Amino acid sequence: MYTGYRIAIAEFEGKRFGVTLHYSEKLEMWYQTSYVVSKGATTMIGMTPFDDEAAAMKDANVELNVALNDWVKIKESEIKTEQEFVADLTQVLSRYTDTVRVKITRLLSNLPDQAIHLNFEVFASQDADGFFTIRANLDGPNLYVFNQAIASYAALFDTHYAETGIEPTIPLVDPFDVDYPVNDIIVDCTANWLKDVWQSLVDMKCTIPVMIIGHDDYGTVTPIEIHTGAV
Repeated sequence: MYTGYRIAIAEFEGKRFGVTLHYSEKLEMWYQTSYVVSKGATTMIGMTPFDDEAAAMKDANVELNVALNDWVKIKESEIKTEQEFVADLTQVLSRYTDTVRVKITRLLSNLPDQAIHLNFEVFASQDADGFFTIRANLDGPNLYVFNQAIASYAALFDTHYAETGIEPTIPLVDPFDVDYPVNDIIVDCTANWLKDVWQSLVDMKCTIPVMIIGHDDYGTVTPIEIHTGAV
């Protein structure tokens, strides 16, 4: 169940920009979401998780201004072709190979003994604007306890707004200006990259199966089993 309310709003060139605050009882997390309303359609620009309400409330107007500025940059930039989008995304992912390799290694070192399955899940924005995150999650008899055990390492790739702009600097598109399947492309590129990162691990020890999946069934190459669990 989600509860939430709007905490900041601005108007710009006939468009309405806003920031809302939501609480997920299931995940026990607060989420600060920025969005834009244009021509009657609402597009989510970004989502950032927080541990408590006070932290999520802080700097809401900064978040709003960053979202507005980045939207303007997107609209002013040249519309990317599918090939350009893939090339830009691949380049960004490659810069984080070493970082994600370290995160996966630390995550594997903290797996609970009773965990039975590990997923690397790619969450692409519902608005197909280029935003995505990659999180690790576990299956087993006590999901909450298991996933708390890896909480510090679960965010393998977390796109969010900072005061300096979007971090990491991923390619973004206006979903109304492109005709290619942005979310499928994100999941496919990310899954293939994660598979390569996994295969590059040295002295990897993991006794449970590992899958790469696309949230909401996005992706044409997922699910991919990258480890059977055999040592």
